[in-house]
Amino acid sequence: MKFCFVNLPSENSIVRRFGCFFKSNSYLFPPLELLGLATLAKRDGCETKLIDCVSEKKGLDELVSEIKRFSPEIILFLLSFNDEEKDLEKVKFIKEKIPEVQIGCFGYSARFLADRLLDWVDFVINGEPEPVLKRILKKKKFSNIKCLSYTQGNKKVISDESCVADYSNLPFPDRRLINNSSYSSPFFGKPFTTIQASRGCPFKCSFCVHPFGKNYRLRSVESVLEELKEIIGLGVRYVRFVDDVFTLNERWVKNLCSAMLREKLDLNWECNSRAEGISEDTARLMKKAGCKRIFLGIESGSPRVLITYQKGYDLKRVKKQISILREAGLTVFGWFMVNPFVETYGDFFKSVEFAKTSGIDFLIVSQFSYNIGTFLKKPLKKKCSLSAHYMEKKFYKEFYLRPKNIVKLWALFLKHPFQVFDNFSGMIKLFAGRLNKFF
Repeated sequence: MKFCFVNLPSENSIVRRFGCFFKSNSYLFPPLELLGLATLAKRDGCETKLIDCVSEKKGLDELVSEIKRFSPEIILFLLSFNDEEKDLEKVKFIKEKIPEVQIGCFGYSARFLADRLLDWVDFVINGEPEPVLKRILKKKKFSNIKCLSYTQGNKKVISDESCVADYSNLPFPDRRLINNSSYSSPFFGKPFTTIQASRGCPFKCSFCVHPFGKNYRLRSVESVLEELKEIIGLGVRYVRFVDDVFTLNERWVKNLCSAMLREKLDLNWECNSRAEGISEDTARLMKKAGCKRIFLGIESGSPRVLITYQKGYDLKRVKKQISILREAGLTVFGWFMVNPFVETYGDFFKSVEFAKTSGIDFLIVSQFSYNIGTFLKKPLKKKCSLSAHYMEKKFYKEFYLRPKNIVKLWALFLKHPFQVFDNFSGMIKLFAGRLNKFF
């Protein structure tokens, strides 16, 4: 079989992941889930091609031409979460130009939209895609495959089951299928790639869709270590762990860091975490093993809003955690959300003041979105008269337009001149909240 795995074109730089979608003005992550599936097909003996239209800056016409040259039997794409309609328009265009090719999709929201998607695609994978792809490769057809919705003539066969992968036994993504120099994290060097050591998150944040479920599945230290060695063998020295909570199992983190030091892995890496649960010893060990930066999901500086979001945070402990990380020499990024349907005017400014006094080095703000499958539902009325767009800009302005942060940003610009020249506009949007619109 001939498979073509496609990261669909986009007018903007974006990151598509199984359970999230976001604009990335000054950085770009590799399509890790697509890469993993392409690796599975390749190992099964299939002729395989991965086209990342975002990193390669390909439009629809160019994509269609490349697909025609490759002449695959099946195209598989990852459906953007919260941007499904735009993706569907692109798929319609591809299907009209190449009607003979079977097209399938996957992604967290795909199973909720299967009936509509099957007007234009031939099959939809429900849940984690790897086991379903293995069954397709084995059977060479779509019928009677668990967790797969598909068309059969003029009939739609809709599955209500969702698949969960045995994450510990999946092959490492074959990063030779992509150009690792095309990807980056802000001010972090190239070539760059991402890695995932776990799936699932046991926490109960009311805004989260829990795309991989609440059952936390963690790969072995040995497995992750071998993948890191493979990454280094490709000449990549900058890595991001994209696990929801990389530090959840502190003992595992210590074992991994100790193994990285023992093997003398020459890596610079960063990770995501909750703003709690990392001891001084662990933070220092992470730093020693090459960790440079950590991204904390703080979300709000208002105790009331944190209760609504079911974060389970004590803000004094959050500040203490930030202090521990910075004392260990780690750069700390704080993620916050703005949501006028949940936050009052007072809540919003509590978040702003908390961010300014928390000790974080950098701030990232996003506008809250109500998603399919979350516990938190959108209220009928706002609690705050401010727009989310204004709140986002105001938050960035209050945090970054302070003398010490301006000096810090300027130092970063001097340290990473090529990123500044290549992505100056994006960097300003990311770190300074669209300053050009403030004045």
